[in-house]
Amino acid sequence: MNIETLLNNYTFPIVACIFLLYVLKNVIDNSNKEEKENRKVINKLSDTIAKNTLAVNELCKIIKYNFEKSKEKGGDNNETK
Repeated sequence: MNIETLLNNYTFPIVACIFLLYVLKNVIDNSNKEEKENRKVINKLSDTIAKNTLAVNELCKIIKYNFEKSKEKGGDNNETK
């Protein structure tokens, strides 16, 4: 086999494999970037949910305190007639 025959038979498959490896590397890199961004967003959402949970718990405490205080005064204004 001479060099010309080798080049004619194997150039395209080699170039195609190199190109596909390049494309695969770019896809993986983009996927990793998106995963990092998604993790940041999920962490922010988790923090927000935790803060909202604390706020709801505080509101429940305030509502319970005010309800008990109004019961002590004897004013049950929430009854429907």
